[in-house]
Amino acid sequence: MTFAQSSPTIGEPRELSMGFQEAAPPAPGAFQLKFVGYHDTRCPSDVQCAVAGEARAFFWLTGENIKPQVVVLPWSGGEQGWKHAARAGAYEIRLLSLEPRPMLSRPVAPTEYKAVVAVRSRRTIKASTAP
Repeated sequence: MTFAQSSPTIGEPRELSMGFQEAAPPAPGAFQLKFVGYHDTRCPSDVQCAVAGEARAFFWLTGENIKPQVVVLPWSGGEQGWKHAARAGAYEIRLLSLEPRPMLSRPVAPTEYKAVVAVRSRRTIKASTAP
């Protein structure tokens, strides 16, 4: 299945989940993301912190009518909405989760990381703002 065959319809964002160095959807099509890196300075999950910290996930984006590029998506601490979304071609992409969080008791291997993104058609925005 390619993203073009299952692309988000107006009002319906699609969630894509991928491990470190994995692509979603797996077959190249109109749109493909590959989780290629991260920078994670969030509070370790096994301690209490006064500040949540920050994280960013890096994705290699390719597709029809999209210039191949690296897209950087910030972790927003579970904040809802599309405020931190990146625009690419006819789509908007936002990071829903980046797991696991760092740990003080042991290092987290890159292969343990999993990113979940939401993708929606930019037509969604136009349709929801139409009079």
